[in-house]
Amino acid sequence: EEIEEGSYSTHLSVDDSAGGIVIDEFIANYRIGILDYEESHPIYATDTTSSIGEFGMGVNPKNGIYLNDPEQVIAMDVWLFDKTDSENLSHETLVFLSEYAANHPALRESIVDNDESRIAPIVPEPGARFTLEGKHLLLQCEVIDVTFSRVEPVGIFEELEVKLTVFAKRQTA
Repeated sequence: EEIEEGSYSTHLSVDDSAGGIVIDEFIANYRIGILDYEESHPIYATDTTSSIGEFGMGVNPKNGIYLNDPEQVIAMDVWLFDKTDSENLSHETLVFLSEYAANHPALRESIVDNDESRIAPIVPEPGARFTLEGKHLLLQCEVIDVTFSRVEPVGIFEELEVKLTVFAKRQTA
């Protein structure tokens, strides 16, 4: 399902048939109290040890924390960097908004205005699925679990668990 610019959908789907060969997979886990959270993994070609990209999840580096408190995370990024074609490097990012950020228009807009992605931010919910696409790589993602705070400030991220699977795209003849 395509997401219109400026929308904040939590219902994304993925076409499992779009993937080719699984290159790598891991589960990214954010828990409140992990300062400067970022999990980044290199992607290696299946037949060599050469790096062909990177993927991961981390706190949005521009406006991802509230009131400069690194324990109050309000925006997270999931990204795919595809460097399989050195002349056409590609970088795709999806921003997860916390309930707090989504419910405060000025704050939400400051995150969205600084987001260079072509993909609209979403508020994650368990089961939400999406795909980031590079020139020759796909990153399929599924939100496994998310918990938002219920004490002040209500709605910041307490936990976020996302399954990330990298595929080499199927080559068409």
